[in-house]
Amino acid sequence: MAPKWIDYIFPSKVSAQPSYEFSKMSDKFHGASSNTYSYSLIKLQTYSTSLYRNSPPSIHQNLNLYNLQNPYASRPRNNKLMDELIRECRNFQYNNRQFKRSEIISNFAKRLFCDQCFREAYDMDPLKIKNLYTREDPPFYRELNKCLCQGVDSNLVGACTQNLSSVIYQSNHNDLPNVVFRGANFCRDEIARLEHAQRTDTLIYFNGFTSTSRSQREADKFGTWLLCIRIPYGFQCAADISEYSQFQNEQEILIAANSGFQINYIDRDEKVIDITLADDSQCLKPRPSHICRKHRYEKFEQLYMRK
Repeated sequence: MAPKWIDYIFPSKVSAQPSYEFSKMSDKFHGASSNTYSYSLIKLQTYSTSLYRNSPPSIHQNLNLYNLQNPYASRPRNNKLMDELIRECRNFQYNNRQFKRSEIISNFAKRLFCDQCFREAYDMDPLKIKNLYTREDPPFYRELNKCLCQGVDSNLVGACTQNLSSVIYQSNHNDLPNVVFRGANFCRDEIARLEHAQRTDTLIYFNGFTSTSRSQREADKFGTWLLCIRIPYGFQCAADISEYSQFQNEQEILIAANSGFQINYIDRDEKVIDITLADDSQCLKPRPSHICRKHRYEKFEQLYMRK
């Protein structure tokens, strides 16, 4: 269960003026104070925001555990899906376009994808993509989360996200644990920001898919801080994917991208952060399968013309 985070800051700009932004050289804010800001893959918000696509240097070095200097050095070259995802990441340019927060995920749902074309092009179905997400070789989860958090809007990213989200929502949720765990590393500034979110009763959103474990012992291996994530009964944005994982001993529970969490408490001495899953309204929900004209005709042929 490697940490599935990417090292990027998305500073947030509130639509109402005046607004503020991160200093490129410091960690200070400029302009009017606000309860809404974002950094790295954790976004804190109390009302609707939009995102700059002009990222300053990251202050989230420890949380993400992602080598940006040479992230593709050990990547295998024989995986078509990985190659295209990496191409999407490399080709993406920050261009100061503004998106509402929910559009990071929900804009993929607005496009029409032919699921059959996707499966044929990449020899992929929802179960295969579920297995591919849990593998370290190639590190598919890094590229997919990177695309999601950069707002890369492409058919490929949308199809991968849609298939993985659908598998999560269509899984059996009766056997989900009440609490799952995730190891992470936080610096003092990050803890201070999370404490501010707790004091102001602010939700935090994880823009990528979040890997957790049933086992606290397994989670402890991946960081000095322990995230205890409570999953209330009735939430369907989490699924047990350990059966399809390359590392079944990690007992992985996957939480859908763009889930929101409430911070219950932060214990600096024990290095424990207790949070509760509180909002799945921004997650990409399953939608009816879209069939292109070519496959619609083939299906029509199978049903009617060959009888």
